[in-house]
Amino acid sequence: MRRGICDVISAYIDEKRLLVIRNLLKAVIFVCVGFGMFLFLQNVFIPKWYFPDTVIPYEAETRALTGIYEEEKDTIDVIFTGTSHSEFGIYPMEIYGNFGITSFNLSTSVQPLEVSY
Repeated sequence: MRRGICDVISAYIDEKRLLVIRNLLKAVIFVCVGFGMFLFLQNVFIPKWYFPDTVIPYEAETRALTGIYEEEKDTIDVIFTGTSHSEFGIYPMEIYGNFGITSFNLSTSVQPLEVSY
C-alpha cells in the first residue's frame, strides 16, 4: 500500500512530537529525582553538632543568643552584637586575658539589625 506524502509528513511530525514529549518527561523526572536527592543528602551531610536534636534553622544562633541569660548577674562588663564581622573578629577570652574585662559576644552570622537591637 502506497502512502501519500501527506501521510509520511504526518507520521514524521507525530514521531517527532512523541520524541519531544518523551525527552521532556525524562528531563522533568531527572530534575525531580535530583532535587529529592539534594534534599535528602542535605540532611545527611549537615553537621550533627549544629542541629543536635532539631531541624529548626539557626538553632545554634538561638542558643548563642539565649546563652547570656545563663550567666550570673553582674558578671559581664561588655556585650558585643552584630554580624559575622563581630562574631569572628572579637574574642572575649583574649580581651579578658589582656585587659581583665569580661565580655559576651552575641554576634551571629547574617544577623539582622532587629536581632541586634
